[in-house]
Amino acid sequence: MDPHDIHSMLMVSRRRFLTMAGAGAFAAHWPERARVVAQQGASSALTVEAVMARVQDALGTSAPPNSIDGLKAGRLDAVVTGVGVTPIVTMEAIRRAAASRRNLLISFEPTFYARADAASPANRASDPVFAAKRALLDQHGIAVWRLHDRWLARTPDPMIDAFADALGWRTSQDANARHRVIIAPMTLSDLVARVQQRLGARALRVVGDPALRVSRIVLSPGPSAPAVTFGNLAAADVIIAGEPREWEGVEYTQDAIGAGGNKAMIIVGRLLSENAGMKAFADWLPTVLPQVPVEWLPVNDPYWRPAGAQTFSIVAPPSQPPAAPRQTVVTARQVVDRIKGSLAALNVAWRADTVDTFKAGDPDRPITGIATTFMATFDAIKRSVAAGANFVISHEPTFYNHLDTTTQFTDDATFKAKMAFIEEHHVVVFRFHDHWHAKRPDGMRVALIRALGWPDAPGTVTLPQTTLGALSAEIGDKLKVRAMRVVGDPNARVSRVSLGLGYGNPQLNDNVDVVVTGESQEADSAWDNASYVLDATAAGQPKGLILLGHEQSEARGMDECATWLRTIVTEVPITFIRAGEPFN
Repeated sequence: MDPHDIHSMLMVSRRRFLTMAGAGAFAAHWPERARVVAQQGASSALTVEAVMARVQDALGTSAPPNSIDGLKAGRLDAVVTGVGVTPIVTMEAIRRAAASRRNLLISFEPTFYARADAASPANRASDPVFAAKRALLDQHGIAVWRLHDRWLARTPDPMIDAFADALGWRTSQDANARHRVIIAPMTLSDLVARVQQRLGARALRVVGDPALRVSRIVLSPGPSAPAVTFGNLAAADVIIAGEPREWEGVEYTQDAIGAGGNKAMIIVGRLLSENAGMKAFADWLPTVLPQVPVEWLPVNDPYWRPAGAQTFSIVAPPSQPPAAPRQTVVTARQVVDRIKGSLAALNVAWRADTVDTFKAGDPDRPITGIATTFMATFDAIKRSVAAGANFVISHEPTFYNHLDTTTQFTDDATFKAKMAFIEEHHVVVFRFHDHWHAKRPDGMRVALIRALGWPDAPGTVTLPQTTLGALSAEIGDKLKVRAMRVVGDPNARVSRVSLGLGYGNPQLNDNVDVVVTGESQEADSAWDNASYVLDATAAGQPKGLILLGHEQSEARGMDECATWLRTIVTEVPITFIRAGEPFN
């Protein structure tokens, strides 16, 4: 027996013991450890446990105390016949692994539709998709190991280098610029075509002018931490990102453009951006496990677009003409006091812990007009001022993070330009999020339901049966969505729809055919609808996910807010300013 095998099996630290335990499997097998070692002494075969130990030793990286790495399905004492490596273990990946006798799947993302990745929570015990997946794993005796934190802990970051390689580039050797790539100048439109072709992308989203000339690129695969955008976009032309949130990196890119910068963002999707990094892991693995067959199992782009949808559009939201000034003086603080009082009369108490606060400007300055908007982007603020309004009520953050903290932007050129404009034009910005949603009925839902022409029923909306493809096309036409993304079989018959708003993520289940919402995390969230749809389709239980975009799902709700405000504020004009779908 290879001495390294013996070392891998015996020298497992208590920390690794706890990490690999996952759902408790290691603890259950610990008393049998001597028997396992004795059995392996007579064979060169490796168990799942030994493979995990050897790989972790070879990586030489540590997992954080709250690591999400660990065994998610299967037995630690099972002899490994082959390994499949994939960004996410879908039912399709399980079937492919079984067909090629790979009984250990190593995944970067969760297997059971949530970050917790628990194998049998009470709320999923009767879920048919979850049950079908568990049965398929058990049928083929396949174990699943999530390896996320330890692979990411490698230096340099293997996901970034592999992402660049997949696009035909090389990252900088400068440790302070690892995310950056320099290419021959081309238009943003040509770069988008290259990314689509190289990655097999079907539903890219783009922020910026298609004719923009670009050569300096920032790469941010996976969840695309906002700090990567904030820290690198100033020295680059375009960021190619996995899954940034609309109110963080996307808004920052919009504001960089609004501040006069020639900037852009290409969003490829979380899983698609992680393919290359896990292929790099699959290529590295045989150096550690030369006697074990290793297969790379890529994931295809889970999204598609209805016919006629666009990647680009340069149509700007219409500007509002300046409203006629009125003479009575009112301040922003007085308006907010009226909002609080009116909500209290509707049994909505103002919370002590809330993001609904003033974000910029002097609340006690008299205002000339009010503009409501989905998000106070630089462009939306400029158009509010042009319309004669210096009090902007925004549903989403103004400064690229949920709490609107600004200490990290002290020297940031985009932030300083935005603040300079706010100060020059005596603009006051207030966020109205928590309490507008708390009002009953929710103004955001009322406006979206009205725009869709659906019955305003609580909970699930039942529509005449149609196909997922036809439903998504109808929604796109009614809302004029430019960058809709859909997961699921276009021919699936659907009727029962659960409607989400913004980042709201209703959970797909046996009683819901389709979730329609703004944006939701592709993987590693509280509930991963995208991978659930892939598995439901593979299990013969078709489901669908339609993502409108965060702005598209909530913009009309802030027009509804303007209508409501006119009932309590009469001293100044109130205008709705459409921030606009960012992907233009």
